[in-house]
Amino acid sequence: MKKIALFFVSILLLATIAKADLSVTEIMYNPNQADDTDAEWIEIFNNGLEVVDLSRWMLNGNHLESFLDPKQYLVIARELIDSDDADIDSFQSIWGSVKAIDGTFSLSNTEGSINLTNGGESDYVIYHNSMGANGNGYSLELFNGTWNESLKLGGTPSAKNSLDNSLANNEISLTLNVQNVLPEVNFEILTDDLEDVGIQIIANDTREIKLRAYVNDANGLEDIIKVSAEFNDKQINLTRINETFEGSFQINKELEKKIYEIKITAFDSLGNSSTKKEFEFIGVLATILETTNLNFNLVPGQISEEKTIAITNNGTKTVHVNSTAINTREIPEKNIEIFLDSWQPINKQGFILEPNERKELLIRIKVPNIKSNVFEGKIRVTSK
Repeated sequence: MKKIALFFVSILLLATIAKADLSVTEIMYNPNQADDTDAEWIEIFNNGLEVVDLSRWMLNGNHLESFLDPKQYLVIARELIDSDDADIDSFQSIWGSVKAIDGTFSLSNTEGSINLTNGGESDYVIYHNSMGANGNGYSLELFNGTWNESLKLGGTPSAKNSLDNSLANNEISLTLNVQNVLPEVNFEILTDDLEDVGIQIIANDTREIKLRAYVNDANGLEDIIKVSAEFNDKQINLTRINETFEGSFQINKELEKKIYEIKITAFDSLGNSSTKKEFEFIGVLATILETTNLNFNLVPGQISEEKTIAITNNGTKTVHVNSTAINTREIPEKNIEIFLDSWQPINKQGFILEPNERKELLIRIKVPNIKSNVFEGKIRVTSK
């Protein structure tokens, strides 16, 4: 009695396998939409008449889960929903919510094989990058027993393959490619106080920053809804003047001295696009040297009396002051000394001068043993 029961169960199992008719119909083995780990997928199709329990099936040695109805497609994705990896890409983020499950597999970008089996029935597929879909965003599709590159970019996951374009006698194939072309925007910052590379704006009272934007739109400038600038979380609308868009905003001299960013955004009926540029907001360097000449009457080997140089910082920025003696002929720079806590050569050390600060400096000269003459030169005071 037990032998008859076992034989009967075996007959039922074989009948179920024969009706399943499960096959691989599409392969995305080398996607360009995202990394392989996020965007590889395999599509299967149930060409049978009964629901298939996928828990009885394995893909490249790994078990599957879910059920697949007759005449239905199913995607097995390497990463269906984004996990805790470094990116935000996944099958669902690229192809949307279609009938799909997670699977464990990895597809070679050059050549490989896919084995879909339940132990009694298998669909074994071998692919090679010479067949197409090699990193160009298309998939490999099965049609009439042959694998070829899909007609549709991105393939047709969980749907009828794009190569299966058979038509009835009264049908016409229609393909409509609609491109959403966003506006192109560029701009210039018209306010620039220095000739250095880049844009520099000096903090001299309240400053007006002028902007001019150039927008190219495939549908014409009449399709532009607005062009706006963003600075320090503030929005500034630009006005169209002939073929450009212009506007301005003001910044106070008390604003922190650093590099800032301006973003220009152009909006049309299809969407918007942006571009950014930087400028440097710098403090005013304005030092006034109150002393214009120094005269010394000395003999060789003598140290001169001390004389005073006065300098004032009338700017808005802390400056570092340096001094250098030039054109002194036989009297070397090291013999010209300035007093900063102690006497030291004039060209060895500078000092800090804060805004609105005035400082008086003592200066002296050590005359070397040289012949009598009149020696002339200059002391240059620089700030940075």
